[in-house]
Amino acid sequence: MRDRNTFPTILAALLPPLLNYDRPANLLLPAPAEVEVENACMVKSAEEIVRVQTKMTEKLPKDGVIVEPKTGVSFPSYLLFGEPGGNVGDKSCQVLAGVGSREKTLIRVKSIMIYAFGLYVEPNHLRAKLGDKYAGVPPEELKYRPEFYDDLLSQGVGMTVRLVVHYKGLKMRMVRSAFETSLKLRLKRIKGVEDDEALHDFCSLMSEDLKIFQGTTIDFRWQPGGALLTEIGGHKIGTVFSHHLCRAFFDLYIGEKPVSESAKYEIGESFGRLLTTND
Repeated sequence: MRDRNTFPTILAALLPPLLNYDRPANLLLPAPAEVEVENACMVKSAEEIVRVQTKMTEKLPKDGVIVEPKTGVSFPSYLLFGEPGGNVGDKSCQVLAGVGSREKTLIRVKSIMIYAFGLYVEPNHLRAKLGDKYAGVPPEELKYRPEFYDDLLSQGVGMTVRLVVHYKGLKMRMVRSAFETSLKLRLKRIKGVEDDEALHDFCSLMSEDLKIFQGTTIDFRWQPGGALLTEIGGHKIGTVFSHHLCRAFFDLYIGEKPVSESAKYEIGESFGRLLTTND
């Protein structure tokens, strides 16, 4: 029989203790279709995307995926956005910058792997926002600069975090509770207040009616204009418009006290390589 104290402990494991940012939250609204392609990386072919991503990570295998080592979860080297069935050249893309995992050691239990994650970025958008400032900085140095991550978060660079559920007992109410607690603390650092309307809207998307299982993908995409789009299992469940919330969410992965520090630096170095390429 499962220990009653396991549930709150797993909640704490989902996200780290949190830490602050700008503008009043907007209401939950359906996302305009054009938001997904604005400032995006428009591509000519799948081969071109893989070539760019390989230069970023220097470790992309031939099958076009990167495996998170602790969980064995595979992440595609890129994500395409656009009309279903359309040509590759008509779509926008984000390329994989790094992977990591969230785990927790429970009392009397071995380490539990909660989820694996991958962070994707729009290359052209990243260059447009930060290329002039950081293009000459070696990636191995750039990844340790706090101001680089601050600029990534303040500029609203188009990014996606993909979570892949690994813990079989994970429930949507646990995910919602963990995000609510963690994001409140980061919003307090960003805005000065933790009671945020956009956070309430965001948490309302994660209804207990939504079932998740081991292997379920949950995508959180920062779109132009401060829109945070949520997809579960490839299905859009809603968009919340708030720059503060977008920044607080991605701060979990590339900000202070991230979910995985090693993943943060891997992502930062990949971004640095992208800023020094001419593709």
